Amino acid sequence: MLENIKMLLSLQEEDTTKDAVIEYWINHYSKMILKYCHLDTLSADMDSIIEQMVVARMGGIGSSGNISSDVNDGIKSMTRGDYSVTYKDNIEDTKIFTTLDKFAITFQGQLNLWRRLDY
Repeated sequence: MLENIKMLLSLQEEDTTKDAVIEYWINHYSKMILKYCHLDTLSADMDSIIEQMVVARMGGIGSSGNISSDVNDGIKSMTRGDYSVTYKDNIEDTKIFTTLDKFAITFQGQLNLWRRLDY
């Protein structure tokens, strides 16, 4: 995984300055996926999803490049004419964000293929 992530982040394979950070995010997203999908072990097929999450988190290819929190994270809806903003205020609106962060949420559809019901 490390080699693929470094390639997608345009880092030289010999450059080890970001390896610890990359390993941290690999570990972080691996645990997050295990918790979200209610699994004990990760399938090898999930490696590419973890790689994509880490690249998105670190601002690489296909990401916005912005690691700071999104201004619209707590907004449910916004209207511009006569200005109106509705904020998320109940458990259902924010439930998914307690398990997946804003970088992982874009992979929810792929993760749902492995997700099991929690008993």
